[in-house]
Amino acid sequence: MFDSPDEHAAALTEALQRDTGLATELVDTGWRHRHAVTRYRIRLGCWQAVRVAGRLKGRDDDAGRGVVWEWVESSDLDDRPLSVTGRLIAERLKTEGP
Repeated sequence: MFDSPDEHAAALTEALQRDTGLATELVDTGWRHRHAVTRYRIRLGCWQAVRVAGRLKGRDDDAGRGVVWEWVESSDLDDRPLSVTGRLIAERLKTEGP
């Protein structure tokens, strides 16, 4: 889909601004995880926001879709329902930090 980490970062920055109202500067952490769902192979990448500006807000249709935005500490992720890959990322955040 993208040829370089810079293209990924640009697309992520745009999506974050559109969906959350936050302006970010992203840095590629270099962390990658390969994952498979049914017949699809997925490669996940991790970026760190080094600068964040703006106020967290969702989209107009979030309530109708059951989406709730909130800030949480990485230590609180144990109590959250997460997918297997979400749990993997949460564990990495807790042990290695953002």
